[in-house]
Order: sequence, then structure tokens, then C-alpha cells
Amino acid sequence: MVNESNPTPRAYEVSGTHAATLVCEDCPMSSRLPVTWNRLPAASQAGTTPASATILAPLALLLLTLLFGCTAADTAAPAESTAARLPRASSVYPPSSYKVTLVAGEGVFEDVSSKNLIVGMMNGLAVAMPLGGALVNLPLGPGQWSHAHGVNARGQIVGNLNLGSLTAPNVVPAFWPSTTSAPIILKYPGEAVDINDHGLVVGTISRGGFTYGIVWDVSGLVGTQLTVRPPLPGGGRSTSAVAINNDWVIVGMSDSRTGWVPVVWLRSGAGWVPRQVTGGIIGYDIDAGIGIVGVTSNRASFGDPDHAGYFAALGPSLAWAVNDRGVATGDDAGSSPGWPQYTSAFVADRGGAFTVLPMPNNPNGFAWRASYGYGINSCGVVVGTGWAFPGHPYTAQPMVWDPGC
Repeated sequence: MVNESNPTPRAYEVSGTHAATLVCEDCPMSSRLPVTWNRLPAASQAGTTPASATILAPLALLLLTLLFGCTAADTAAPAESTAARLPRASSVYPPSSYKVTLVAGEGVFEDVSSKNLIVGMMNGLAVAMPLGGALVNLPLGPGQWSHAHGVNARGQIVGNLNLGSLTAPNVVPAFWPSTTSAPIILKYPGEAVDINDHGLVVGTISRGGFTYGIVWDVSGLVGTQLTVRPPLPGGGRSTSAVAINNDWVIVGMSDSRTGWVPVVWLRSGAGWVPRQVTGGIIGYDIDAGIGIVGVTSNRASFGDPDHAGYFAALGPSLAWAVNDRGVATGDDAGSSPGWPQYTSAFVADRGGAFTVLPMPNNPNGFAWRASYGYGINSCGVVVGTGWAFPGHPYTAQPMVWDPGC
């Protein structure tokens, strides 16, 4: 492998009420670490680059990642990621096993860590809540509004900040090292949507009319802080990334000769290599191996990563998330109790186990319209949202279904 490394960008400290943050003037992000940009040239272009040619503007750096792909000397996921896999075992409990918690406020819970830290958004702000604990707002930093999408076992959280306004939004990816730390942001429009337990973040940014699935390495694991996921060979330039597991397998979409298609990116000696997912499944999350969940022909489904089967949903449905044991959560219109509720949150496994998650009595006397399961951890805690009938003080409320974790 031939690596060409730019000098460490100039950095300066930003002081304030929160921990100091290093802001790189020569890179498109703020970071606690100096940034080294590495790229692997095509074989025909391998060689050394004069020092005078290594200091590039942020956009040029991004274009280099698109043309050549960013890589680093450390190309293997930590060995413990595979050793720590949990066996596939059902944790689909009957409805009576779940304690349902309804949080008063407008919002949604998006993810829950293996240590039962729940994250999401309420009343326009990113929030976190330990299972059974008190809800807290995450520090807003320079943003006006915020939203948390993912959390890992370390308590690191990812999402986005709106640096603009409601009428002129400027939404950028954000990373919170903890529930009390100031957010670190990228300067490109986009959002961060998932983070694995090693601290690798995935999401999507946009630039020049294209979208780019990214890996944001806030923990210094791969040596390059921002890398763009390559599209399928022969296709267009755009990609998007939606999930990553502890084996560093990434789920997303890629432009291709035939339009947008689902893909997984598998770690290799030269970085990440895209592989098209077949069978019609669009993946939204991934388990501890290459098992993805999502939707095929409007039904909640699973694949390895190609389409392999359907969950036991009764109607139009979608699997939004899966835990390391292969147990998924999502929503199913066929399992709803009837008008006015049109879809219900569920948990399911590949063996046919399927539970419709119970709903609490609405404290304001209104009927429920819908419930959605958006996140599930290895113990089986499910988080999501419940939608109330029009006229309720809150359109959507964050919800937790706890089987006794």
C-alpha cells in the first residue's frame, strides 16, 4: 500500500464553558484530534507526492477521497469485535412482559445502547435518558436545534445540529462524546446516524449536488478522520450510509448504472469495498455479522445480506432496527388494532416469533394512531414513538418498552 499523508492541519483551541475543542482550519470539520488525510492512489498513480502538493483545501480533500478512497495502515477491525458476538437467541417476549414508559413531550426515541442509555429528540432538542432515569438535553453548542440518532456502549452519541433557522436550515452531523460534552461537528450539510462500540460513526453529507456516505473516525482507529464510501464500480458518484456494526460492516445505498441500489461495504485490506445487496431488500440496520433488516416489497424482511425471508408481520411493514442477537423491531400495519390506529410497533425474529408491543392508556384520553419501534438493544429494550389522535397535546411522544432489563 502507498500512503500519501498531508501534514497535520493547523489547529487552535476554542475555550468556553465546555471542554476545549480543536478546530482544524485546513479540514472540513472540528475535532479533538489533529487530522491526517491519507489516500491510496490507483496503482498507475502510486508514488511520492512533493510536500508542496500536500496542503489542500477542504473541498479538494473531499474530492480526493471520492477519486481514490481514503485508507489507513490499520485496515482490520479489532479482534474482539468478532469474539464478542452474541449467539442468535430469541428475546421476543409476550406483550405482558413489557413495561411501557411514555414520556410527556413532542418527540421520538431513536436508539438504545447495550448499557440502556436511550437517545432521541424531544421538543426540538437532542435528548438522552438512562433506562428508568431522568431525561436530559444534550449540550446544544452552536446549534439552534438538535437531534440524536445513535448511541454506543461507551455513551458516545451521534446525530445532527441545525446551525441555521426553521426557514433557512443548515443541518450538519454532530458527535457528543458524552451526555454532558459539547458537540463536535462536521462543516458539511448532512447528518450522522449510527456509531459502533469502537467509535466509528456513519452518516451522509452532501456537496455539489451529490450525497456521500461517510465514516467519521472520531476515535483515531483507522488513521483518517473522514472517509467517503465508494460507489459501486461503473455507477454514479452518490452514496449514503445508515448503519455500522462492530465488525465494521456498513449498510447503505449506492448510485449505480440502474439507479440507487442497496449495498453493504465490507472491510478489506484497501479500505471498504461495496457489495450490492440483491433480492429486493433495502437495509436499515445490521446485526453482529452481515444480517441486515429492512423492507422487501413493502414487508418487513431480513437478509444475509441478500434477501433471505420475511418477519411474521401481517401487512405493510418495515423493520427499522436489529440487535446483536438478530431480534428486530419496526412497525406493522397489519397488526394494528383497527381505526384509528393504523400501524403498531413489533419485535420479531427469523424463526417466526412475533410480538405486537403494547400501548399504555393515553393519559389525556385520546386514542392512539400509531406506534413505531426504532431501536432495540441486546437485552430486548425497544425505543420508539407513539402517535396520538388529532387534538392530543402531543402529536408524537417518545416511548420505551422494557422487558425487564
